[in-house]
Amino acid sequence: MHSDFSSLTHQIAAIPRWQRGGQLVEITSTSILATGLNEAAHLGDQVIITDAAGTPRQGEIVALDTRGATLMTYGDSRGLAVGDAVML
Repeated sequence: MHSDFSSLTHQIAAIPRWQRGGQLVEITSTSILATGLNEAAHLGDQVIITDAAGTPRQGEIVALDTRGATLMTYGDSRGLAVGDAVML
C-alpha cells in the first residue's frame, strides 16, 4: 500500500513555529539587555530584534543572568529603543 504524504507535509509546514519573545530593557553602546527570554534562551542563540519601524536586526545572546539575556547585534544598533521586540 502506497500513501502520498505531500498534502500532509504542506499542511505541517504551514503551521507557525513556536517562538519565545521578549523586549529590550537596557541599551548601551556595547550591549543590550532583554527580558522574557531566559527560560528558553541559551548562550550563543541567535535572535531577531525588531525596532519600532519594523526593521529586523540579527543578534546573538552573549550572556545570561537573573536580570535577563545580554545581546549583541551583528550590525549597527543605532535606533534601537527600550521596549523594542526580540525573538529567539
